Amino acid sequence: MTASESEADMKPDLIAARKLFSVALSQLGREELEPVAEALGIDPRDFANVTKLAKAVFDAVRETGVDDESDNTILSQPVEPDEQDLVTAETYATKWLDIVKENTIDDATAKWVVAETTRNFADHFNAGWLEYRKSVTQGGDYACTEWRGSGSEFEDVLGRKFIDCLGGFGMFNLGWCHPEVVAAVQAQLQKSAQCSQELLDPLRGVLCRLLAMTLPGKIQYAFLVNSGAEAVEGALKLAKVFTGRTGFITSTRAFHGKSMGALSVSGKAVFRDPVGTLYGGPVYHVPYGDAASVDRTLESCEIAGIGIAAVIMEPIQGEAGAIVPPDDFWPRIRASTLRHNVLLIADEVQTGLGRTGKLWGVDHWGIEPDIICLGKALGGGVMPISAFCSTKEIWQRMMYPNPFLHTTTTGGNPLACAAAIAAIRVTVRDKVWETAAEKGEYLLVRLRRLAEEYSDIIHEVTGRGLLLALHFHDTVTGYLVASGMFKRGIIISGTLNSAQAVRIEPPFVISEKQMDEVIVKLEQSLIETRGELRALRERQAHKPALATGAKATPHHPATAPIPINMAMNTTTLSGSPTSLAHLVAPTNTTIPTNAMLIPDPAIPIPSASMLLPEHLATNTMMIPEQHMSSTGALLPDPTTGTIPHEHLF
Repeated sequence: MTASESEADMKPDLIAARKLFSVALSQLGREELEPVAEALGIDPRDFANVTKLAKAVFDAVRETGVDDESDNTILSQPVEPDEQDLVTAETYATKWLDIVKENTIDDATAKWVVAETTRNFADHFNAGWLEYRKSVTQGGDYACTEWRGSGSEFEDVLGRKFIDCLGGFGMFNLGWCHPEVVAAVQAQLQKSAQCSQELLDPLRGVLCRLLAMTLPGKIQYAFLVNSGAEAVEGALKLAKVFTGRTGFITSTRAFHGKSMGALSVSGKAVFRDPVGTLYGGPVYHVPYGDAASVDRTLESCEIAGIGIAAVIMEPIQGEAGAIVPPDDFWPRIRASTLRHNVLLIADEVQTGLGRTGKLWGVDHWGIEPDIICLGKALGGGVMPISAFCSTKEIWQRMMYPNPFLHTTTTGGNPLACAAAIAAIRVTVRDKVWETAAEKGEYLLVRLRRLAEEYSDIIHEVTGRGLLLALHFHDTVTGYLVASGMFKRGIIISGTLNSAQAVRIEPPFVISEKQMDEVIVKLEQSLIETRGELRALRERQAHKPALATGAKATPHHPATAPIPINMAMNTTTLSGSPTSLAHLVAPTNTTIPTNAMLIPDPAIPIPSASMLLPEHLATNTMMIPEQHMSSTGALLPDPTTGTIPHEHLF
């Protein structure tokens, strides 16, 4: 073998070399290695442990060693990241566990926690979350990273404190770390955290019996799971098995979870469309609160021979913005389902255990559903646990001939059951739903007063108990208000892509003093938002004027939506379901001169003026003078209240 042949056969194993080199370097210790890293332009603080730092040094040395005048075949070969790095994983886990054990941490460690959390979300969980969360966009140099909570307050790792008016979307009914619930979990943890899957675990039976005691009607059996979506999945399966039918009726804007079955009966396109085909059986969506539509759909399906297993509804819609149905809605759909021999499923995942001012949401109307889904607050804000529950008659198919028709490994584990048992005891002992009703009314009166004063920002206030919502004229306005509250130490819902309806659902233990502080800071945020919107309108007013009949090269995609984030005064109008917020038209499409934009009843449209978005300023637009202000704002037709658009795009 020649020397050249021998060299050709010696292919470098750079991954192995990198591992060996980093192990050797790491033996030097961090103190000796850090100066080398800094000399190579590496910030040692970016690396949690010495092994990672050593690998970075290795990579930097290889890059530094490249000489443009020489053959750099070996040096230029990329080294793929290690598929496994078990030593580093152990070290990294140990560092975090040491931090978790500490009651307090120093400022440097806290800032490291923030940096690591942000990096981990971006690289290993969901980078999109970082772009939309107030905790990141309003967190300043260090994103707000939650660390501890008690009662109705929590603080981030840097010690910044917040009043919680989000309540984990209904999870913290009893507050953060309720001492009785925590104590129950700690006591059970000393015995067993999970169950054998073979022997009988007593707390599972205890919890199911407590649910039978507290749920409305003839509910007797329960199956315990981990999340609300799982509870809905189980309820749908139970309805199908019992009835032998496959169809469901649900509502528009409903939210029942994001797993496949639960998503199928949800009513929001933003979650459904990206997935494509969902549940294979027929699912019909009717307007929420429209009992006549439910009845007509049941009649139509019966005539057509389409078997409907169940109607599933939220007692009060949560995700849609605390939407309270007409008082006759639940009694009428209960009567319709009984008449057509169809089951009625109440999704109480968010409304249950006192959130709306009654123990259960359906208690407002005295309704007894056939199946109930529970979750969120069931674990007392300490452990995740949910359930779907039903009557003895319906549950027969869950028991015979196959009692293992539906199973779970971790659902209803001893720790979760201990938390739920304690949560139920506190709930019924203290009658917390009465507290929710009283405090909800206190907030509702003050929120509606602000809505009247700031009607240019707030469209309406909805809800019942401590499940309330502010409805803004558009998403941008809602996000500005939510962000303003966040900067002032109040957390409410609303992200950059979902803030037109912002929920306010604090823990029931929120004090009157804290509620007053929330109202004061909300008004401050409204004043600030009004100023920001005014400045935004002024900037828009200085854009180039629209030329009547002029054409220019488009500077936007072939289709583009028209946002409504410049609303000044808003009135909800009725009409067809084509709203200004959803209008999408191809470039240079001509709309008849008599065309009017008729808004969706549920989506407010500006009734006083709306400034044109920037991307429309260079596109074809022909607008009669009577419909354009001196600043280029669109003005509504004085007789119809609608905004005429002619030759749009």
